[in-house]
Amino acid sequence: MRLGLNIAISSILIGVIVWMLGGLHEIGALILQINPVFIVPIVALVMLDRALMAYKWCLLLRGRGIQFPFLRAMMIYCASAIWGLFLPSMIGADAVRAYSTSRAGFGGQAIVASIIAERVIGFLSSLMLVVVSLGLLTHLGYLGERVISGWLLGCGVLIGAIFLFVASLNQRVLNLLHDKGLYGLRNRRLAQKLREFHETYRSFAVDRWSLAMFFGLTFGEQMLPIVNTWLVAQGMGINVGALYLAAALPLALLIARLPISIDGIGVFEGVFIVLMSLAGLSAPQAVAIAVASRILGTITYIPWWIAYVLSTNRSLRTAGGQP
Repeated sequence: MRLGLNIAISSILIGVIVWMLGGLHEIGALILQINPVFIVPIVALVMLDRALMAYKWCLLLRGRGIQFPFLRAMMIYCASAIWGLFLPSMIGADAVRAYSTSRAGFGGQAIVASIIAERVIGFLSSLMLVVVSLGLLTHLGYLGERVISGWLLGCGVLIGAIFLFVASLNQRVLNLLHDKGLYGLRNRRLAQKLREFHETYRSFAVDRWSLAMFFGLTFGEQMLPIVNTWLVAQGMGINVGALYLAAALPLALLIARLPISIDGIGVFEGVFIVLMSLAGLSAPQAVAIAVASRILGTITYIPWWIAYVLSTNRSLRTAGGQP
């Protein structure tokens, strides 16, 4: 039911965008005119982005004493990105990653807890970047007084998210939540499992150096899509300021992460059209940049996805005693 609704939302949004543009001809023409010279650095940045994600995840797990192979993590990340194209934003790819990791023999609470911790820290980093983005948009004169409500909302959500994150790692809050809040659960086994999972999640804060390094790398990693999108625009001959793109793209990416569509398809494109229009770009130009970025990203992930499928099948045949 939920998946069907997400597919419907993405389909409707894409349909509306195509209808407003009068077809795909202009978008296709813009994508086809991309300079091949730009494709190599674009693909390299996509690879670097995924490699940094995989490294951060391994770093987080290492703090729990789990030595997860980097190349395996890289393959799983890219494979989950491919399967995530057909699943709800964020949630779908994370579920695939957890399942794929369990098939590699690294299942358990620590893996799921690491993915949740990763997403929480990533969300906090995204919120911080969006607050900075709103400041840049104001400084550049694109929003004016309209940004005041956005500032208040962004700062309020950021402060609330930081408070909840800090509270989730606090031992007193854990005891209060499980001894008082969840004490009345009829299913005592479920209550115990929830407490054990919370303890595992909280244990990631023990290695504060790894956690701080993870946060710093996450914040830095979120700069890569900005450079990548700017290169895509330059490759098509579309003139958009790098500073404006640095201000606008984080906002579009954060909104696209809402789990209401399939991989943010339709949501990101719609928001990107609005934000790029403030910089003087036409709707076909904005959509062409977004679509070309998706296509090049997917092409980059495919070899890693194939390598993951082949290596997994080989491991299963070996475990089953087949040659």
